[in-house]
Order: sequence, then C-alpha cells, then structure tokens
Amino acid sequence: MAPQGGARSGTGATSSATLPGAASASAPGQAPGRAATPSARAADGGVPGNRGAAAGGAASAATAAASGVYPVDIEGSETGPKGSSPPPGRTAITYDAPAAAAGGTEQVDHIPQSSGGSADFSNLTTADGTVELLSLRRNGPSGQFVLNPSPPAVLIPGQLRPGSTFQGSFTYQGGSGTYSGQVVAPKTVSIGGQPVSTWQLSGRFDFAGTAMGVAYRGSLVFQEADWSPALHLAVFTHSTSSFATALGAYTSDITATFLSTRPR
Repeated sequence: MAPQGGARSGTGATSSATLPGAASASAPGQAPGRAATPSARAADGGVPGNRGAAAGGAASAATAAASGVYPVDIEGSETGPKGSSPPPGRTAITYDAPAAAAGGTEQVDHIPQSSGGSADFSNLTTADGTVELLSLRRNGPSGQFVLNPSPPAVLIPGQLRPGSTFQGSFTYQGGSGTYSGQVVAPKTVSIGGQPVSTWQLSGRFDFAGTAMGVAYRGSLVFQEADWSPALHLAVFTHSTSSFATALGAYTSDITATFLSTRPR
C-alpha cells in the first residue's frame, strides 16, 4: 500500500490491447493492499458506504458514487495529426452501479471524448478509502488504447493530509509506467449553486511501450482535481495529456466541471 509515499512496483503484466494512434484520455477520473470487501451501504440510493471517518477525519466518505448520469461541462482543446477538435462542451458522464469485488468496491465511469467514443475508467475503492485505477480503456475513431496497470495505480490515497505525496510504478502488456501525486489542501467549491467540501490534489501518469511494432509514449497530468470524499466524485479537474507515436502526436488541455452533484 502506498497512499502516503511508499513506492509500489509491479512485475507481472495484465491483459492489454493497444492500437497506435489512439490518443490518451484526459478527463475526470475517478480513481495498495487489499482489505475485506465493504458491506455497509449508505441510506441514500443503496450506494456502498464506508462508515469510518473520511480522509482527514472529516465526515463519512462513500466507497462509490451514486450511479447514473451526471451533467458536466468539458472545455479546452485537443489536437492531433489531423488538426484540432473542440471538446464535448455540455455533456454527461455515466457512472455504472458499483459492485463488490475482491479487495473492495468496483465502479466504472464513462467519459465522452471530443473525437468520438469514450474513456472508460474502472476503479476500485478499498476499505481504507484508497481509490485505485484497475483499467483505462479509450475508444475512438483512430483505434483503442487500454491500460491495465499491475499493480493497480493509486488515484486517491486513503488518508488525505495537506502536503502528503504518493507514487508508484506499474507494468502492463507491452509497456510500463509510473504515477505520482500530491494532496494540496481542503477546498470548498460550488457545484450547481451548492457548496461542496473537497480536497484539491494534483498528479500525473507517464507510460511507454510498443504496440503492433510501433513504439509510443504518453502522459496524463492532473494539474488540479477537486475530490469530494462524501460524493466519491472529482467534481472539477484540469488535465493535460500527450500521446506520441511515429504515426503522429496528440495533445489535450481539458477542464471538466460537474454541473450537479446528483445524477439524472
């Protein structure tokens, strides 16, 4: 487990399929050791809940977001070999119903991409509140990129304290990578006219590998992510990404803001 700075290294690869030319995803994601599967459920909507103290000792934290469709505003720019494309603008992110899994609670969210298709994040929340990335699947007109880090990469550490850091490394079929992040400070933001208590974090993923004989290198940097433990949502993110192969380069600079804390 490495929520507070201990490095994690993986040696075994997991299944992963890639096609050169697939841009890396840049959008709000949601986001060390294994523990018993949480069984408690929050009263609102039957979402699995963690009745222990939230990160930093604040109010209770959820182990999954309420499932459904959330309205969001995604702005910024994406560029590739064929030029620029506008972001989706006002759109929606869909969260599947959470499910009990080995080591915690698993949930998948689907984020629309400006070039078409979606970025699908599969995350696991462990009993201590750590959110791990199990897989990232980016589907689009130019192909598909799949990242299944082994061991899973930490998106949100279980204990949130100002200034604390976390990092690790992982492998996947055809490549390897590293991640790092920092907890900045607690922050109150306004979502849909309602104040939401969050923790501001920053972080990055760097990875490189070979697919179908073509080498590639990419990065996904979260300049800012405002994470609400109670909602189990990153209600605001500013991310930049790059993905380069011999066939071309892709970059993005995206902000994503939730317009409501309740799904439709």
